[in-house]
Amino acid sequence: MRKTLEEKGLISKVILLNDQRKLARAEGALAKFVGNQKTAQNAIDEADSRLAEMESRSRMDASEQNAQVLGEIAELRDTIALKDDQISRLSIRSPVTGIVQELQT
Repeated sequence: MRKTLEEKGLISKVILLNDQRKLARAEGALAKFVGNQKTAQNAIDEADSRLAEMESRSRMDASEQNAQVLGEIAELRDTIALKDDQISRLSIRSPVTGIVQELQT
């Protein structure tokens, strides 16, 4: 628009050149902001990806630990059952009527 005004002689060439320089600066600043926006978006996407990976790894670790603990609990229950059986066999029972002989302590 200013160019047509300059061609008609309504504004000077200096004003037109100043306006063109300002436009070039504004376009450069816009391009810089767009580039910064893309860089920031890439950083956000990478952070999201790392976060998802960390969450997945944490869930997998928790699941493995849970399975290990459940296995240990099952083992301990088996050991308790075995020890209960051994203890029940250690009990000395006397006949309802009669005498216990040869009891060793």
